[in-house]
Amino acid sequence: MDFLKNIFGSRQRGRAHQPQPEPEVEKQPEEPEPQDENQEENSYSDIIYENSWRKYGSLEGEWDKKYSDTLLDEIEKTTAKLNPGKLNIMMIGQVQSGKSSTINSFFSITEERIASRAKVGKSEASYSLDLHVIPGEGKLQHIVFHDVMGIELGEKQGVHIDDISSAVNGQLKPGYKFNPMAPANVQGTEVDESLMIHCVIYIVDAENIFSETVQSFQTKIKDLENKLKIGSNRMVIVTKIDNISNIVKDDITKIFKSENIERVVESAKNTFGVPKNYVFPVKNYTDEAEIEHFKNIPLLLALRQATYFGADYMRGKKVDNQKKS
Repeated sequence: MDFLKNIFGSRQRGRAHQPQPEPEVEKQPEEPEPQDENQEENSYSDIIYENSWRKYGSLEGEWDKKYSDTLLDEIEKTTAKLNPGKLNIMMIGQVQSGKSSTINSFFSITEERIASRAKVGKSEASYSLDLHVIPGEGKLQHIVFHDVMGIELGEKQGVHIDDISSAVNGQLKPGYKFNPMAPANVQGTEVDESLMIHCVIYIVDAENIFSETVQSFQTKIKDLENKLKIGSNRMVIVTKIDNISNIVKDDITKIFKSENIERVVESAKNTFGVPKNYVFPVKNYTDEAEIEHFKNIPLLLALRQATYFGADYMRGKKVDNQKKS
């Protein structure tokens, strides 16, 4: 990731975390410890601001189970009031950006254990080959997650933009097999309102946000939004933020004070053409063995906003339908 090295640098930085120099002590030569070949590539210094660049009044000093539970309660309360039907959220992203891992992380939080509801894999090609519709449970019981085939860079690779448009409009059934070469012919297909998407979440990998691959991703997203015209509300989740900051990797409570992460959020804002407060940095549950409540909070802040946006869209749609009748 040389392009990240150029952006974030590899020198030791940080105000509150600046180490004090120690007197030199003559030491006997030691055998060097074996170094993971990815250690240098994934190691980035950071500056931690004294004040948060994103303010959450309830969050000051409250990275605990109580606040995690409060966010879950707010999500349940927002979605329980929706009428008719449930809130449909679709994840759209590049291959290996963390779409399915994000869905699994939401379920891991509500079930208080590591959960696996969406298909995940390490393949360079998309692991999700069909339209996977996953109903929520517990406090997420009023939400349905829609996972689609990943977007790939090749012109005839990955999910076809026409298929995403059809899925967002409720014209593809669960289990539909995506074909990059031949999208579904939905002409004359009746819209199933129970499958219409109310909030689209674009997923992007923090390590790739500055790369040329994201520019290609951006082009496909623009093509999609031109087809959707005025469609679902949309937001962005930036995954793998622990890979761009040594400090946040050790302490996720510094996420909203990190210069590196703020710069990634700013870049995502410009890439997707959304306001800065529509972009949410998260760390998914990908290598943990158990749930840690302070790690839930960035994920739940993102999901709470998705439910707000989805509810806003449903209310607007209802008003539009009343005007037409």
